[in-house]
Amino acid sequence: MTTAAQDDEALARALDEACEAFGLRGDDRYLVASLLDRPLHTWPSCCGSGCSVCMDDVVAAAERVLAHLGRPVR
Repeated sequence: MTTAAQDDEALARALDEACEAFGLRGDDRYLVASLLDRPLHTWPSCCGSGCSVCMDDVVAAAERVLAHLGRPVR
């Protein structure tokens, strides 16, 4: 069984790795983290306007974090 501190460390590492992989920086990490406990149908989608940060990257990073942690996307 893991402790809360170990879970927090694993989450922090997974967030860092996923954000790095998708070129997300700074506050983008909080965008990714904000999705992790929300149902998939509430996640944002790309608006097609060429934004930076694109929500496709934020969603992909969140999916990677959940996969790394062994948590399903709800």
